[in-house]
Amino acid sequence: MLSPGDMKTMSHESEHQSLVDVANLITPSSWNVFIDRKDRNWKPGVLNIWLWIHEYDGDDDSEDEWIGRVHSPQRYYRISFFAKMDIQAAKALRRFGDGVVASCEIWLREEWLGLETLIHELAHVAVQRYSAWKEGAHRHPDLELAFCVEEEKHGLLFQRFYRTMIKRAERYLCKELAENWGELRIDESSSPPARCEPDALPEDNIRTKGVV
Repeated sequence: MLSPGDMKTMSHESEHQSLVDVANLITPSSWNVFIDRKDRNWKPGVLNIWLWIHEYDGDDDSEDEWIGRVHSPQRYYRISFFAKMDIQAAKALRRFGDGVVASCEIWLREEWLGLETLIHELAHVAVQRYSAWKEGAHRHPDLELAFCVEEEKHGLLFQRFYRTMIKRAERYLCKELAENWGELRIDESSSPPARCEPDALPEDNIRTKGVV
């Protein structure tokens, strides 16, 4: 018989997996969002996004009020760097050759967990991916780390990708994400007018150039 604690854990795991499923629906096919590290994908061109859920334990700093964040810059690696440490990386190396994979982390707080926050953070990931592509991270990685790409917090490029991510989520979920649109309008109101940009994520525009 399951205890109340076990049932609560199962409920959380189901909610977490639902977020992962939605994230993989609304992002390019070369993005791989996961919670369990064993689900990392070693196919060349893939961006692995580890979703870490921070469970509130009552000891958090009350002044540290982040809701969600992209914890680290994107890192670009050759598969061979991990081949001796990960059996799946070794298999990918034999199958595909020494291609390049990327990784980053999204942190979400359990008490603020929700689709709206995840969509916001995925837009930040899109900005980093775009910036890394422009810098040539996929072409010139060393054995460990090629580029640590930072980006303007909520500037025009972020707004462009945020708008795209919201539209994708609404298309798949068949519902309006009013909270995200409201947040985007606040960012837009504090920025200069933007050029008309296509509603596309990085891979959508550069797919033919070999990023995926």
